[in-house]
Amino acid sequence: MPLELSQQGLKELAAKFMLAAQRSQPQRAPAADRIMRLARKLHSLRMEGLRLYSALPHLAEFHACTCQWRLLFGGNRASKTESAMAEACRVWTGTDPFDKYPPTNGNSTVIAQDEDGLAMLWRKATESSFKMIPDEHTGIYRAVRPDPNNPLVLDPYDEAYKEKWKDAAPLLPMRMVAHIAWTADGIPANIRFTSGWKALWKPSGGPATQGDHYQFALLDEQLKRDDHFKETTRGIVPLNTEIPKYWPKAVWSATSQRANHQLSSLYRAAQDGSPHIRMFHTTIELNPFVPPEGKKFYFDSLTPEERRTRYYGEAADSVHAIYGIYDPMGIHGCEPFALPLSWCRYAVTDPGSAHLATLLFAVDPDQCHAWVYDGFDLIQADHNVWAAEMARKQGDRKFEAILFDSHMGKERSVGLEMNQNVATQYFEALRSYGLAPRSIGSLQGFFPAQGDVAARQESLLGWMRPRDLSSPHAGTPYLQVMKGVCPELDEQIRRACMNPDNINKRLKLKKVPDDLVTCLEYAAAFNPGYWPPEPCKDNEPPEVANAYDLFQEKQSRMRRRMTDLAYT
Repeated sequence: MPLELSQQGLKELAAKFMLAAQRSQPQRAPAADRIMRLARKLHSLRMEGLRLYSALPHLAEFHACTCQWRLLFGGNRASKTESAMAEACRVWTGTDPFDKYPPTNGNSTVIAQDEDGLAMLWRKATESSFKMIPDEHTGIYRAVRPDPNNPLVLDPYDEAYKEKWKDAAPLLPMRMVAHIAWTADGIPANIRFTSGWKALWKPSGGPATQGDHYQFALLDEQLKRDDHFKETTRGIVPLNTEIPKYWPKAVWSATSQRANHQLSSLYRAAQDGSPHIRMFHTTIELNPFVPPEGKKFYFDSLTPEERRTRYYGEAADSVHAIYGIYDPMGIHGCEPFALPLSWCRYAVTDPGSAHLATLLFAVDPDQCHAWVYDGFDLIQADHNVWAAEMARKQGDRKFEAILFDSHMGKERSVGLEMNQNVATQYFEALRSYGLAPRSIGSLQGFFPAQGDVAARQESLLGWMRPRDLSSPHAGTPYLQVMKGVCPELDEQIRRACMNPDNINKRLKLKKVPDDLVTCLEYAAAFNPGYWPPEPCKDNEPPEVANAYDLFQEKQSRMRRRMTDLAYT
């Protein structure tokens, strides 16, 4: 009859048999010991996390892609960081299955938002980040995986036998680390691997490392300083000494919670089909390792605005974009053409010490559209350089009026004459070239621009919106921008975002100009009409019979009088 034993009884019986077998066998030979050690070593290698790692189905192409830039873009809890660190660990250990990198002696950099971001990346590499389970057919451990027939849920077998799950080994096997230089905060600063690869870890709040050449770069989340992106871009420029398949590559993993113009530029280039940039979008909805209850809990915890970036993974500049309706290749763009002499021309200037921007636009006699036909942004230029450029741009007809930043126009710069402000200086520079607009404004000859940011933004949106059926120009916007005449303007319009901390303000990005879009806002707030243009003559002498000259003569008499009183 069959022998029935408990599980504990079976274990005890097996132990007795093993003990009896060991006593009856002679001592193993040294060769057998070596074989056993090799077998254990092979088993430990097969159990390393990097060998068991398996990408989510929709991110498998990310690891195979050979583009110079790859963007892992999306919401929170979407497996972006784990995928990026798995790629990095394959690089450093020389085990990339697609042979995209030099297997040995490469140089790399890891840049995170701050020290906490670096610490998080280090934990992702050196702590268990996924589960493994014995395969139902072979009994060999593998990663817990999605259902091959429905990648949005887990494999039914894996889901049914959760009690068999175990923590997998970390992605980075420490046997491959030769040396680590630590910061005072316990974060890696420099790592050297047994493969010869090196990795420089940097927070983006400090200065960028200059001069290095990289075969691989990993950027994580938003960067605090622009120079890190610039130096990374410079560092991954391929050299003739490198094999084309091993040309440098960079990965940027981010949830775009705040506008970042460099990340946005890569994002748009990928959308436009750049052969050097590829974007991989992922969200928590595509992650089968987060249960439906967890997804719903996270969704409910977010505000509607936060859901767009954190849950659905939309770009922050599209979520907070002020002029999201702007379509330069669609309803707001037109092919360049020579302006008829009968059209009324205007100029708008936003002066500054670093950027001095001017936008030129015209109004047709029927007032169908405001046509942006030219513009320029002078770098570290003064009033004389600006006036010379205006003389070159004016053409055969006078500008009807010139708008000028009212706040800057009233400022008094060092070196100016007594009672002379910036607007006076600029207008006199114009007159030195024999130029003057047909209409004279109250700001020393210029028309003061609207200082209320919210008001002028709403005015520009009004120019961009298609007109309703009651208009003879129904379905078309008032604004028309000639394609290609001022590409910086298109970029600045797309980049214009609301400040999340103050929705009535535009987000100011450090060292990123927005003066051309400001000029366009000034123009929309001024909302000029059509006036027949006045012909201009070459080297036309300044007129003396207008309000501006009378005002200047009065100011000059007052300065002379004050000077005379000072010496009496």
